[in-house]
Parts: sequence; structure tokens; C-alpha cells
Amino acid sequence: MPQAFPTADNETDQIIALAKRSGVGRETIRAALKGERSPRLVAVDAIARALGLSVAELLSVGKTSAQEEGPFKSTPARTTMRAKSA
Repeated sequence: MPQAFPTADNETDQIIALAKRSGVGRETIRAALKGERSPRLVAVDAIARALGLSVAELLSVGKTSAQEEGPFKSTPARTTMRAKSA
């Protein structure tokens, strides 16, 4: 059964709690959550286990239906460029 993400007063305390529970370094977790770095599979597995999830379940959390359809079935997002204001 999945365990809740550690509850704490702030994000730093949550990261510290998850680091203790999973054995993964705080900086690794922080950087992964912020999208600054991709953690190694062993770290992802340890975090998933600490949360009572499989790696697949952990990686699918927060996906939208468009992401689950795959790149060839969804409509690509339009990109617009704005001129910089002087």
C-alpha cells in the first residue's frame, strides 16, 4: 500500500524526511524534484520503495492523459514567440 509523502511544515523538512526514509541524499531528491538533475535508477527505486510504490507508479504520478497517449497520438503544443520589450 502506498505511503504518504512525508508531511512537514515546509518542503525542506519533507525532503529531509524522504531522504531518511529512502536512504537517498537530500540534494539528489531536491534536484530531482526541481528538474535540475535526473536521479539514477537505484535512487528512483529507493524513493519509490520508501513511498510504497513501484518505479512505474512513481514515474506516472502527475501525468496527464495527453502524456499517457504517447507522442504520436497527442497534438503538439503551439509555441509562440514574443518580441522582447525594450
